[in-house]
Amino acid sequence: MIEQSNKYSGINIEILKIANYKSEALDEFIEQFKQFRDNIKQEEITQKYGKIEDTQTLLEELNNLNEYDLDTLENIAYRIEMDCRSYTSELKDCILDDIEVIRFNNLEKTSKFNVILDEMIQQIKSIAEDYGVKFEEEKELET
Repeated sequence: MIEQSNKYSGINIEILKIANYKSEALDEFIEQFKQFRDNIKQEEITQKYGKIEDTQTLLEELNNLNEYDLDTLENIAYRIEMDCRSYTSELKDCILDDIEVIRFNNLEKTSKFNVILDEMIQQIKSIAEDYGVKFEEEKELET
């Protein structure tokens, strides 16, 4: 009996409490933790690199991206801070979901990365159009 009482002595009691929650509450806790972690990461990145506050700047950053640099792509996602929270959220989700696809399928070192990046830019333009954002016409170079 003494051995049984000491069986869980090394386990954190908080972990045991969390394990006893219903799965819905646990899922909610996990989502809150992810959001908290993302907020901290976003604060660190925006302090270091600055915010992206307009869609044109976002598209320029994406167009200048190196094809093997997923960390920079992730930084770009966390730097987005538009006036509309739902617009910001959709843009971030679009980029972060594509990063997940690239990493999951190990596509960062293939030609498919550029295809995914081009599709991502088109998705961002589509989201922007849904929110009524208009882009400046690209200036043609005079020769």
